[in-house]
Amino acid sequence: MDKVELLGLAASFLVIVSWVPQVQKSLRTRRMKDFSWGMLALLLASQVMFLTYGLLISSLPIALTNAFTTLFVGILVFLKLKHG
Repeated sequence: MDKVELLGLAASFLVIVSWVPQVQKSLRTRRMKDFSWGMLALLLASQVMFLTYGLLISSLPIALTNAFTTLFVGILVFLKLKHG
């Protein structure tokens, strides 16, 4: 693995970890009123597109980051549906 790939994986790790506190807080408090449907929909669509892009170009950092962030946004969408 070259230095550029390692840099991408390090950035990927930071992006993934940055989502954890928000998802944990949302799961704990179930307060979802401040999340707009528009933001969640656009974010989910962009994450799925970036995940697809990362897979198509065989980029582990891009695919990994967007797989996890798609999961996290999916959790937020589920909570928004359930708790408004």
